[in-house]
Amino acid sequence: QSSKKDTELRKEYVFQFHIDAMDKLSDPNNNEYVNSYYFMGSVIFGVVLDIMMKDALRAVASFVLIFAYLRLNLGSWFLSVVGMLEIVLSIPLAWFFFSVVLQIEYFAGLNTLCLFIVAAIGADDIFVFFEAYKQSAYKGQNVLESLESRMNWVYRKAGGAMAVTS
Repeated sequence: QSSKKDTELRKEYVFQFHIDAMDKLSDPNNNEYVNSYYFMGSVIFGVVLDIMMKDALRAVASFVLIFAYLRLNLGSWFLSVVGMLEIVLSIPLAWFFFSVVLQIEYFAGLNTLCLFIVAAIGADDIFVFFEAYKQSAYKGQNVLESLESRMNWVYRKAGGAMAVTS
């Protein structure tokens, strides 16, 4: 029990006093002639976890920015929230299809980039659809005859553009 506690204390000591110094030494701009790297098995999990947390915060920040941009351009809280919900819920649906339907067990680290791709394509599709909806107001009485005819026109107009960009 005490050796486990000693190991934890050593890790904490290294994190508190040495990780920043090692990061500065391993910075490529530190010395143009010497590249420094460090590896310490006992703290590698903490270092990787720190990197993952920073990347996760960047992902959250990008989703917040996408939401703010949706809100700014759509002018509606409801449409912005529903649009972001559509984007976020498409990820577990795609994961279900990927792992259960297709039965693919391999998951590469680069697959996490799909978050950003899905967010970008989803936001683009929302803008295309909303723009087609606004354009439908100027397409004559036969389009504006009912909600069904208007949405029919919007889906036909936006569907092709969304299929091409997706």
